[in-house]
Amino acid sequence: MGLPHENSKGYERSSPIGKAKDLEAKLLIVHNLSDDNVHFQNAVQMGESLARAGKVYDLTVYPQRTHHVTGPERRHMLETMTEFFERELKR
Repeated sequence: MGLPHENSKGYERSSPIGKAKDLEAKLLIVHNLSDDNVHFQNAVQMGESLARAGKVYDLTVYPQRTHHVTGPERRHMLETMTEFFERELKR
């Protein structure tokens, strides 16, 4: 896809931020605070877009410095995701 300044239209079309208003289900956002691949600012922007659209979402943040959740935090993340899916899919 290239860099944003090389393909701004592609990034705009593929961004979920502009589609927040169309979301019908509750969303779980899981993010590492210092992710070196997807910046935390992206999670904040998505949260802002969801809130402006009146959508309910959960946000779980981990302090690790990479794109991967490891160690005891990984178990917590997996349990959080499982609980979210069990709760939201049973509706």
